[in-house]
Amino acid sequence: MHNKLTFEAVDKSLWDLTGNDRALGGKVIVMGGDFRQVLPIIPHGNRAEIVSAALNRSSRWRNIQVLKLH
Repeated sequence: MHNKLTFEAVDKSLWDLTGNDRALGGKVIVMGGDFRQVLPIIPHGNRAEIVSAALNRSSRWRNIQVLKLH
């Protein structure tokens, strides 16, 4: 799992490249994983730092549509 800053950098880059102000430049991105099981790696970080660095804690997460497979 990547740090939320990686996701935000990709989002900003796609905004700049496409000129589209929608989330991720209006592109469809497929991500997979379980946020409860796969946390970002923060060297020497405590639990609060690791949880706050998770992708779903990003300020841009509210613009993402989450689909669940059944």
